[in-house]
Amino acid sequence: MTAAVAVVVNVADPSQQPGDGAVGLARPSAPAGFRYESGQLNEGPLRLRRVSFATADGRATGMLAVPPGRRAPMPAVVYLHGLGGDSADFAPEAIFAAAKGVVALSLDSADVGAPPLPEIGIGPIAEDARRRAATIERVRAGVAAIAARRDVDAERIAFVGFSRGAAVGALAAARIDGLAAEVYVSGAAGRATWPHAFDRLGSADRDRAQQLIARFDPARALASTPARPRLVQYGTADEVVPRQALRAFAAALPQPKRVTVVSAGRHALGVAELYARLQWLDRELRVAGPPVQGAPVLRRR
Repeated sequence: MTAAVAVVVNVADPSQQPGDGAVGLARPSAPAGFRYESGQLNEGPLRLRRVSFATADGRATGMLAVPPGRRAPMPAVVYLHGLGGDSADFAPEAIFAAAKGVVALSLDSADVGAPPLPEIGIGPIAEDARRRAATIERVRAGVAAIAARRDVDAERIAFVGFSRGAAVGALAAARIDGLAAEVYVSGAAGRATWPHAFDRLGSADRDRAQQLIARFDPARALASTPARPRLVQYGTADEVVPRQALRAFAAALPQPKRVTVVSAGRHALGVAELYARLQWLDRELRVAGPPVQGAPVLRRR
């Protein structure tokens, strides 16, 4: 029988009204379940379709890849992209995972479809914080929707986040009791994921900005998260995130963890790192059985 994934939220700050700059993470639960919003987007035996699902404050969207013809409950992976991207960024990786018999959901963050934020002013920083809170809820609701599927083993669900998706996703994963594994690619701690001109703020606004950054800093939340296997990947030649922020994020994750530092690796890393995390997830999620016949398979180069 499929077990339930418990969502545990423990945040002292309640949700505040928009515009006051204080954003809480506590949200009520929302009904789980997917609604298909498109036909099959890809060719071949795997079904990749756009989906939506309920959240506490509306509906979220993403792409869902489902292996055909598998009867036993399957493991699942939930993906979250970086700033400026969308669910299509992880679609190829989701297809590779589904080819091995994994149900894969690539989420759209709350930034998708929203207007770009100006770099100057406390208002954009507060709006950035609200979008992070909404994205945390989307991850929580996405995991709940995946866990509710009859073809998914809710005790074998993993989360994968890239860049800002790693930083924000880590906050969500820390509040989900029951994830089997987590993968973070080019994740950063501190101010590195906030593209704002903090030096242009007045003293009062600077204090408010620092409070928001601290509230959404994964390094503060990760130390007390449940012990579960975690993989961290980042490169020494990251052109987006400072090395210190990458190291701080990796150091904040509790054991057990595996940290892979890629020599000369850039922000997006490469195919070798993609292959490595797919193999790592195979082991942690106990992926078994032959690949889906006719589906694309990623091989080591």
